[in-house]
Amino acid sequence: MTRDVGQWPPTRTRVVDRSADGRHRAAHEAERENGHHVHTDHRIVHPPTTPTTQTGPASVFADGALAVFQWDYDGHDEQMTRLYAQGKARQWNAAVDLDWDHELDPDNPLGVPDSVLPLGGSPLWERLPAADRVDVRRHIQAWEASQALHGEQFALNGLGRVISATDDLDTKLFAATQIVDEARHLEAFTLLTGKIGVRYPPLAELASLYEGALGEADMDFFAIATLLLEYVALTSLTAQRSHMGDPLGRALIENIARDEARHLAFGRALLRRRLDGITDAELRRREEFVLECCHTLKTDYTPDAVWRTLGYGEDVVEQSRRSAPEVTRRCRTFRQVVPAFQDVGLFGPRVRAGLTTMGLIRFARRRPVPDVADEVRALGRRDDIDAVIRLATSHERTADDGRIETAARRGGRAATRVPAPASASAPARP
Repeated sequence: MTRDVGQWPPTRTRVVDRSADGRHRAAHEAERENGHHVHTDHRIVHPPTTPTTQTGPASVFADGALAVFQWDYDGHDEQMTRLYAQGKARQWNAAVDLDWDHELDPDNPLGVPDSVLPLGGSPLWERLPAADRVDVRRHIQAWEASQALHGEQFALNGLGRVISATDDLDTKLFAATQIVDEARHLEAFTLLTGKIGVRYPPLAELASLYEGALGEADMDFFAIATLLLEYVALTSLTAQRSHMGDPLGRALIENIARDEARHLAFGRALLRRRLDGITDAELRRREEFVLECCHTLKTDYTPDAVWRTLGYGEDVVEQSRRSAPEVTRRCRTFRQVVPAFQDVGLFGPRVRAGLTTMGLIRFARRRPVPDVADEVRALGRRDDIDAVIRLATSHERTADDGRIETAARRGGRAATRVPAPASASAPARP
Protein backbone atom coordinates (compact mmCIF):
# COMPACT_ATOMS: atom_id res chain seq x y z
CA MET A 1 0.00 0.00 0.00
CA THR A 2 1.25 3.46 -0.85
CA ARG A 3 1.74 5.68 2.16
CA ASP A 4 0.42 9.22 1.65
CA VAL A 5 2.61 11.65 3.58
CA GLY A 6 0.87 14.74 4.97
CA GLN A 7 -2.56 16.12 4.21
CA TRP A 8 -4.16 17.71 1.18
CA PRO A 9 -5.24 20.37 0.57
CA PRO A 10 -2.53 22.39 2.35
CA THR A 11 -3.69 25.13 4.67
CA ARG A 12 -1.99 27.82 2.60
CA THR A 13 -4.16 28.87 -0.34
CA ARG A 14 -4.27 31.75 -2.72
CA VAL A 15 -7.30 33.96 -3.26
CA VAL A 16 -8.29 34.16 -6.91
CA ASP A 17 -10.77 36.41 -8.71
CA ARG A 18 -13.84 34.48 -9.79
CA SER A 19 -16.16 37.47 -9.42
CA ALA A 20 -18.39 39.00 -12.06
CA ASP A 21 -15.71 41.64 -12.62
CA GLY A 22 -13.23 38.89 -13.42
CA ARG A 23 -15.60 37.39 -15.96
CA HIS A 24 -16.19 40.77 -17.58
CA ARG A 25 -12.43 41.36 -17.73
CA ALA A 26 -12.10 38.05 -19.59
CA ALA A 27 -14.76 39.23 -22.02
CA HIS A 28 -12.92 42.46 -22.72
CA GLU A 29 -9.63 40.58 -23.24
CA ALA A 30 -11.39 38.26 -25.67
CA GLU A 31 -12.81 41.27 -27.50
CA ARG A 32 -9.31 42.76 -27.81
CA GLU A 33 -7.80 39.47 -28.97
CA ASN A 34 -10.47 38.44 -31.46
CA GLY A 35 -11.61 41.81 -32.79
CA HIS A 36 -15.28 41.12 -32.06
CA HIS A 37 -17.82 42.69 -29.78
CA VAL A 38 -18.35 40.03 -27.11
CA HIS A 39 -21.39 39.78 -24.83
CA THR A 40 -21.22 37.90 -21.53
CA ASP A 41 -24.20 35.69 -22.22
CA HIS A 42 -24.71 32.24 -23.65
CA ARG A 43 -24.96 33.20 -27.31
CA ILE A 44 -22.41 32.69 -30.05
CA VAL A 45 -21.37 36.15 -31.20
CA HIS A 46 -20.54 36.58 -34.88
CA PRO A 47 -21.50 38.83 -37.80
CA PRO A 48 -24.91 38.04 -39.35
CA THR A 49 -23.74 35.69 -42.11
CA THR A 50 -24.97 32.31 -43.25
CA PRO A 51 -23.27 29.14 -41.90
CA THR A 52 -21.70 28.50 -45.31
CA THR A 53 -19.84 31.84 -45.37
CA GLN A 54 -18.90 32.31 -41.70
CA THR A 55 -15.11 32.40 -41.15
CA GLY A 56 -12.81 33.53 -38.38
CA PRO A 57 -13.15 33.14 -34.62
CA ALA A 58 -16.33 33.50 -32.60
CA SER A 59 -16.67 33.50 -28.81
CA VAL A 60 -19.08 31.84 -26.43
CA PHE A 61 -19.55 32.73 -22.76
CA ALA A 62 -21.37 30.34 -20.46
CA ASP A 63 -21.30 31.08 -16.72
CA GLY A 64 -18.18 33.17 -17.25
CA ALA A 65 -16.26 30.48 -19.14
CA LEU A 66 -14.84 31.48 -22.52
CA ALA A 67 -14.76 29.26 -25.58
CA VAL A 68 -13.48 30.51 -28.93
CA PHE A 69 -14.61 28.74 -32.09
CA GLN A 70 -12.55 28.90 -35.28
CA TRP A 71 -14.72 28.48 -38.35
CA ASP A 72 -11.83 28.70 -40.82
CA TYR A 73 -10.68 25.10 -41.26
CA ASP A 74 -8.32 25.77 -44.16
CA GLY A 75 -5.75 28.12 -42.60
CA HIS A 76 -2.87 26.32 -40.88
CA ASP A 77 0.09 27.21 -38.69
CA GLU A 78 3.22 25.31 -39.78
CA GLN A 79 4.82 25.08 -36.32
CA MET A 80 1.66 23.83 -34.62
CA THR A 81 0.88 21.46 -37.49
CA ARG A 82 4.34 19.85 -37.16
CA LEU A 83 3.98 19.54 -33.39
CA TYR A 84 0.52 18.02 -33.78
CA ALA A 85 1.88 15.45 -36.26
CA GLN A 86 4.67 14.55 -33.84
CA GLY A 87 2.21 14.31 -30.95
CA LYS A 88 0.03 11.85 -32.87
CA ALA A 89 2.95 9.76 -34.09
CA ARG A 90 4.75 9.41 -30.75
CA GLN A 91 2.06 8.16 -28.43
CA TRP A 92 2.84 5.37 -25.98
CA ASN A 93 0.92 3.40 -23.37
CA ALA A 94 2.13 3.84 -19.79
CA ALA A 95 0.43 0.66 -18.60
CA VAL A 96 1.76 -1.56 -21.42
CA ASP A 97 5.02 -0.10 -22.70
CA LEU A 98 6.74 -0.06 -19.30
CA ASP A 99 7.58 -3.21 -17.33
CA TRP A 100 5.54 -2.77 -14.15
CA ASP A 101 6.28 -6.37 -13.14
CA HIS A 102 9.88 -5.30 -12.53
CA GLU A 103 10.76 -5.31 -8.83
CA LEU A 104 12.44 -2.20 -7.45
CA ASP A 105 15.40 -2.53 -5.11
CA PRO A 106 13.93 -2.00 -1.61
CA ASP A 107 17.18 -0.34 -0.47
CA ASN A 108 17.37 2.06 -3.43
CA PRO A 109 14.18 1.94 -5.56
CA LEU A 110 15.47 3.87 -8.60
CA GLY A 111 19.15 2.98 -8.25
CA VAL A 112 20.27 6.58 -7.65
CA PRO A 113 23.79 6.99 -6.17
CA ASP A 114 24.03 8.61 -2.77
CA SER A 115 26.29 11.35 -4.12
CA VAL A 116 23.37 13.07 -5.90
CA LEU A 117 21.06 13.02 -2.86
CA PRO A 118 20.86 16.06 -0.55
CA LEU A 119 23.53 15.54 2.13
CA GLY A 120 24.74 12.42 0.30
CA GLY A 121 28.40 11.80 1.10
CA SER A 122 28.46 14.39 3.88
CA PRO A 123 29.79 13.60 7.37
CA LEU A 124 26.19 13.48 8.59
CA TRP A 125 25.32 10.93 5.90
CA GLU A 126 28.34 8.79 6.77
CA ARG A 127 27.16 8.60 10.39
CA LEU A 128 23.66 7.42 9.49
CA PRO A 129 22.88 3.75 10.15
CA ALA A 130 22.25 1.70 7.00
CA ALA A 131 18.51 1.44 7.71
CA ASP A 132 18.19 5.23 7.98
CA ARG A 133 20.01 5.70 4.68
CA VAL A 134 17.50 3.35 3.05
CA ASP A 135 14.62 5.46 4.42
CA VAL A 136 16.16 8.69 3.12
CA ARG A 137 16.83 7.25 -0.35
CA ARG A 138 13.29 5.92 -0.65
CA HIS A 139 11.64 9.10 0.60
CA ILE A 140 13.75 11.50 -1.49
CA GLN A 141 12.97 9.51 -4.64
CA ALA A 142 9.28 9.36 -3.70
CA TRP A 143 9.21 13.12 -3.06
CA GLU A 144 10.70 13.87 -6.50
CA ALA A 145 8.23 11.56 -8.24
CA SER A 146 5.33 12.96 -6.21
CA GLN A 147 6.04 16.57 -7.17
CA ALA A 148 6.23 15.50 -10.83
CA LEU A 149 2.89 13.71 -10.40
CA HIS A 150 1.17 16.83 -9.03
CA GLY A 151 2.64 19.00 -11.79
CA GLU A 152 1.20 16.64 -14.40
CA GLN A 153 -2.27 17.01 -12.89
CA PHE A 154 -1.94 20.81 -12.91
CA ALA A 155 -1.11 20.74 -16.62
CA LEU A 156 -3.95 18.30 -17.28
CA ASN A 157 -6.45 20.58 -15.54
CA GLY A 158 -5.35 23.71 -17.36
CA LEU A 159 -4.95 22.58 -20.95
CA GLY A 160 -8.67 22.67 -21.52
CA ARG A 161 -8.41 26.42 -21.00
CA VAL A 162 -5.87 26.65 -23.82
CA ILE A 163 -8.14 24.71 -26.17
CA SER A 164 -11.13 26.88 -25.31
CA ALA A 165 -9.42 30.29 -25.34
CA THR A 166 -7.20 30.14 -28.43
CA ASP A 167 -8.55 31.07 -31.85
CA ASP A 168 -5.98 28.96 -33.73
CA LEU A 169 -7.27 25.53 -34.71
CA ASP A 170 -3.83 23.90 -34.95
CA THR A 171 -3.03 25.09 -31.43
CA LYS A 172 -6.25 23.48 -30.22
CA LEU A 173 -5.30 20.22 -31.93
CA PHE A 174 -1.82 20.04 -30.42
CA ALA A 175 -3.12 20.98 -26.96
CA ALA A 176 -5.51 18.03 -27.23
CA THR A 177 -2.56 15.68 -27.79
CA GLN A 178 -0.79 17.24 -24.81
CA ILE A 179 -3.82 16.47 -22.64
CA VAL A 180 -3.36 12.81 -23.53
CA ASP A 181 0.38 13.12 -22.80
CA GLU A 182 -0.24 14.63 -19.37
CA ALA A 183 -2.82 11.98 -18.53
CA ARG A 184 -0.29 9.29 -19.46
CA HIS A 185 2.40 10.95 -17.34
CA LEU A 186 0.01 11.20 -14.41
CA GLU A 187 -0.76 7.50 -14.77
CA ALA A 188 2.94 6.61 -14.95
CA PHE A 189 3.95 8.63 -11.88
CA THR A 190 0.97 7.27 -9.95
CA LEU A 191 2.14 3.74 -10.70
CA LEU A 192 5.76 4.62 -9.88
CA THR A 193 5.01 6.20 -6.51
CA GLY A 194 2.78 3.20 -5.81
CA LYS A 195 5.71 0.84 -6.40
CA ILE A 196 8.03 2.97 -4.25
CA GLY A 197 5.36 2.84 -1.56
CA VAL A 198 5.41 6.51 -0.48
CA ARG A 199 3.55 9.48 -1.93
CA TYR A 200 4.04 13.07 -0.78
CA PRO A 201 1.47 15.90 -1.12
CA PRO A 202 2.25 18.89 -3.34
CA LEU A 203 4.34 21.67 -1.88
CA ALA A 204 1.96 24.28 -0.47
CA GLU A 205 3.81 27.04 -2.31
CA LEU A 206 3.53 25.26 -5.66
CA ALA A 207 -0.11 24.43 -4.99
CA SER A 208 -0.70 28.15 -4.43
CA LEU A 209 0.86 28.90 -7.82
CA TYR A 210 -1.32 26.23 -9.45
CA GLU A 211 -4.48 27.67 -7.93
CA GLY A 212 -3.51 31.23 -8.77
CA ALA A 213 -2.70 30.43 -12.40
CA LEU A 214 -5.90 28.44 -12.95
CA GLY A 215 -7.96 31.11 -11.18
CA GLU A 216 -6.85 33.89 -13.50
CA ALA A 217 -9.24 34.88 -16.27
CA ASP A 218 -6.45 34.87 -18.86
CA MET A 219 -4.76 31.61 -19.86
CA ASP A 220 -1.36 33.35 -20.13
CA PHE A 221 -0.76 32.72 -16.42
CA PHE A 222 -1.36 29.00 -16.85
CA ALA A 223 0.98 29.02 -19.87
CA ILE A 224 3.71 30.78 -17.84
CA ALA A 225 3.42 28.37 -14.91
CA THR A 226 3.34 25.38 -17.25
CA LEU A 227 6.47 26.52 -19.10
CA LEU A 228 8.27 26.83 -15.76
CA LEU A 229 7.13 23.40 -14.57
CA GLU A 230 7.95 21.70 -17.88
CA TYR A 231 11.53 22.96 -17.64
CA VAL A 232 11.75 21.93 -13.97
CA ALA A 233 10.44 18.48 -14.85
CA LEU A 234 12.72 17.94 -17.85
CA THR A 235 15.79 19.24 -16.02
CA SER A 236 15.08 17.06 -12.97
CA LEU A 237 14.20 13.96 -14.98
CA THR A 238 17.24 14.12 -17.24
CA ALA A 239 19.56 14.72 -14.29
CA GLN A 240 18.12 11.64 -12.57
CA ARG A 241 18.33 9.58 -15.75
CA SER A 242 22.05 10.25 -16.09
CA HIS A 243 22.62 8.59 -12.71
CA MET A 244 19.69 6.17 -12.45
CA GLY A 245 20.44 2.45 -12.43
CA ASP A 246 16.90 1.05 -12.38
CA PRO A 247 15.66 0.05 -15.87
CA LEU A 248 12.00 0.84 -15.15
CA GLY A 249 12.85 4.33 -13.92
CA ARG A 250 15.10 5.03 -16.90
CA ALA A 251 12.49 3.84 -19.42
CA LEU A 252 9.79 5.96 -17.77
CA ILE A 253 11.98 9.07 -17.84
CA GLU A 254 13.05 8.56 -21.46
CA ASN A 255 9.45 8.28 -22.64
CA ILE A 256 8.28 11.29 -20.64
CA ALA A 257 11.28 13.41 -21.68
CA ARG A 258 10.37 13.00 -25.37
CA ASP A 259 6.88 14.30 -24.64
CA GLU A 260 8.15 17.17 -22.49
CA ALA A 261 10.45 18.37 -25.29
CA ARG A 262 7.38 18.81 -27.52
CA HIS A 263 5.51 20.57 -24.74
CA LEU A 264 8.35 23.05 -24.26
CA ALA A 265 8.44 23.94 -27.95
CA PHE A 266 4.66 24.41 -27.87
CA GLY A 267 4.67 26.51 -24.70
CA ARG A 268 7.34 28.87 -25.98
CA ALA A 269 5.61 29.36 -29.34
CA LEU A 270 2.25 29.90 -27.65
CA LEU A 271 3.52 32.49 -25.19
CA ARG A 272 5.42 34.42 -27.85
CA ARG A 273 2.20 34.88 -29.78
CA ARG A 274 0.03 35.59 -26.77
CA LEU A 275 2.36 38.33 -25.53
CA ASP A 276 2.66 40.08 -28.88
CA GLY A 277 0.89 43.45 -28.72
CA ILE A 278 -0.36 43.35 -25.12
CA THR A 279 -0.52 46.56 -23.10
CA ASP A 280 2.12 47.58 -20.58
CA ALA A 281 -0.32 46.97 -17.72
CA GLU A 282 -1.00 43.45 -18.98
CA LEU A 283 2.72 42.83 -19.41
CA ARG A 284 3.39 44.05 -15.87
CA ARG A 285 1.00 41.49 -14.36
CA ARG A 286 2.61 38.69 -16.31
CA GLU A 287 6.13 39.78 -15.40
CA GLU A 288 5.16 39.95 -11.73
CA PHE A 289 3.89 36.38 -12.01
CA VAL A 290 7.17 35.28 -13.61
CA LEU A 291 9.07 36.70 -10.63
CA GLU A 292 6.68 35.01 -8.21
CA CYS A 293 7.27 31.69 -9.98
CA CYS A 294 11.06 32.12 -9.89
CA HIS A 295 11.05 33.10 -6.21
CA THR A 296 8.94 30.06 -5.30
CA LEU A 297 11.19 27.75 -7.28
CA LYS A 298 14.35 29.22 -5.72
CA THR A 299 13.24 29.26 -2.09
CA ASP A 300 10.60 26.54 -1.70
CA TYR A 301 11.25 23.71 -4.18
CA THR A 302 13.25 21.64 -1.70
CA PRO A 303 12.54 18.26 -0.03
CA ASP A 304 12.18 19.73 3.47
CA ALA A 305 9.14 17.51 4.06
CA VAL A 306 11.29 14.38 3.76
CA TRP A 307 13.55 15.30 6.66
CA ARG A 308 10.62 16.41 8.82
CA THR A 309 8.63 13.29 8.02
CA LEU A 310 11.59 11.11 8.99
CA GLY A 311 12.01 12.97 12.28
CA TYR A 312 15.10 15.10 11.66
CA GLY A 313 15.47 18.58 13.12
CA GLU A 314 15.43 21.94 11.38
CA ASP A 315 19.24 22.08 11.41
CA VAL A 316 19.27 19.08 9.05
CA VAL A 317 16.61 20.74 6.87
CA GLU A 318 18.82 23.81 6.53
CA GLN A 319 21.93 21.73 5.82
CA SER A 320 20.03 19.89 3.09
CA ARG A 321 19.07 23.20 1.46
CA ARG A 322 22.72 24.29 1.40
CA SER A 323 24.13 20.93 0.33
CA ALA A 324 26.10 20.64 -2.90
CA PRO A 325 23.51 18.47 -4.75
CA GLU A 326 20.72 20.93 -3.95
CA VAL A 327 22.72 23.99 -5.01
CA THR A 328 23.77 22.23 -8.22
CA ARG A 329 20.14 21.30 -8.92
CA ARG A 330 19.02 24.91 -8.55
CA CYS A 331 21.81 26.11 -10.87
CA ARG A 332 20.89 23.48 -13.46
CA THR A 333 17.19 24.41 -13.28
CA PHE A 334 17.59 28.18 -13.58
CA ARG A 335 20.05 27.74 -16.44
CA GLN A 336 16.96 26.54 -18.37
CA VAL A 337 14.17 28.60 -16.79
CA VAL A 338 15.68 32.10 -17.06
CA PRO A 339 16.55 31.84 -20.80
CA ALA A 340 13.07 30.40 -21.45
CA PHE A 341 11.40 33.55 -20.11
CA GLN A 342 14.01 35.61 -21.93
CA ASP A 343 13.06 33.79 -25.14
CA VAL A 344 9.30 34.39 -24.97
CA GLY A 345 9.61 38.10 -24.22
CA LEU A 346 9.10 38.15 -20.45
CA PHE A 347 12.47 39.71 -19.72
CA GLY A 348 11.90 43.44 -19.48
CA PRO A 349 13.51 45.82 -16.97
CA ARG A 350 11.14 44.71 -14.18
CA VAL A 351 12.02 41.05 -14.60
CA ARG A 352 15.74 41.75 -14.93
CA ALA A 353 15.69 43.85 -11.76
CA GLY A 354 13.82 41.13 -9.87
CA LEU A 355 16.15 38.38 -11.06
CA THR A 356 19.13 40.52 -10.08
CA THR A 357 17.72 40.88 -6.57
CA MET A 358 17.24 37.10 -6.38
CA GLY A 359 20.77 36.45 -7.68
CA LEU A 360 19.46 34.73 -10.82
CA ILE A 361 20.34 37.21 -13.56
CA ARG A 362 23.63 35.36 -14.16
CA PHE A 363 21.63 32.59 -15.84
CA ALA A 364 20.43 34.87 -18.65
CA ARG A 365 21.48 33.75 -22.10
CA ARG A 366 24.38 35.59 -23.72
CA ARG A 367 23.65 34.51 -27.30
CA PRO A 368 20.47 34.86 -29.40
CA VAL A 369 17.89 32.17 -28.69
CA PRO A 370 17.16 29.53 -31.36
CA ASP A 371 14.10 30.02 -33.52
CA VAL A 372 11.16 27.93 -32.31
CA ALA A 373 10.32 26.88 -35.87
CA ASP A 374 13.82 25.44 -36.32
CA GLU A 375 13.50 23.62 -33.01
CA VAL A 376 10.17 22.08 -33.99
CA ARG A 377 11.59 20.83 -37.30
CA ALA A 378 14.63 19.37 -35.55
CA LEU A 379 12.51 17.59 -32.94
CA GLY A 380 10.60 15.90 -35.74
CA ARG A 381 13.82 14.39 -37.08
CA ARG A 382 15.19 13.09 -33.79
CA ASP A 383 14.55 9.67 -32.30
CA ASP A 384 17.62 9.49 -30.06
CA ILE A 385 16.58 10.54 -26.55
CA ASP A 386 19.93 12.15 -25.75
CA ALA A 387 19.67 14.33 -28.86
CA VAL A 388 16.11 15.33 -27.98
CA ILE A 389 17.14 16.31 -24.45
CA ARG A 390 20.13 18.30 -25.68
CA LEU A 391 17.92 20.17 -28.13
CA ALA A 392 15.16 20.94 -25.63
CA THR A 393 17.64 22.13 -23.00
CA SER A 394 20.07 23.81 -25.35
CA HIS A 395 20.73 26.94 -23.29
CA GLU A 396 24.46 27.25 -23.01
CA ARG A 397 26.47 26.55 -19.90
CA THR A 398 28.95 29.33 -19.17
CA ALA A 399 32.28 29.32 -17.42
CA ASP A 400 30.64 31.48 -14.76
CA ASP A 401 28.10 28.70 -14.12
CA GLY A 402 30.94 26.24 -13.63
CA ARG A 403 32.59 28.49 -11.05
CA ILE A 404 29.28 28.90 -9.24
CA GLU A 405 28.74 25.16 -9.01
CA THR A 406 32.33 24.49 -7.95
CA ALA A 407 32.04 27.05 -5.17
CA ALA A 408 28.67 25.60 -4.19
CA ARG A 409 30.09 22.11 -3.91
CA ARG A 410 32.92 23.30 -1.71
CA GLY A 411 30.64 25.44 0.39
CA GLY A 412 28.00 22.77 0.47
CA ARG A 413 30.39 20.16 1.80
CA ALA A 414 31.57 22.50 4.50
CA ALA A 415 28.01 23.46 5.37
CA THR A 416 27.05 19.85 6.05
CA ARG A 417 29.62 19.37 8.79
CA VAL A 418 27.89 19.05 12.14
CA PRO A 419 29.21 17.84 15.48
CA ALA A 420 28.55 14.20 16.22
CA PRO A 421 26.08 13.64 19.08
CA ALA A 422 27.89 12.85 22.29
CA SER A 423 25.80 9.81 23.09
CA ALA A 424 25.60 8.08 19.72
CA SER A 425 27.39 7.67 16.42
CA ALA A 426 24.30 8.56 14.35
CA PRO A 427 22.60 11.98 14.13
CA ALA A 428 20.07 12.54 16.87
CA ARG A 429 16.40 12.94 16.02
CA PRO A 430 13.98 15.01 18.08
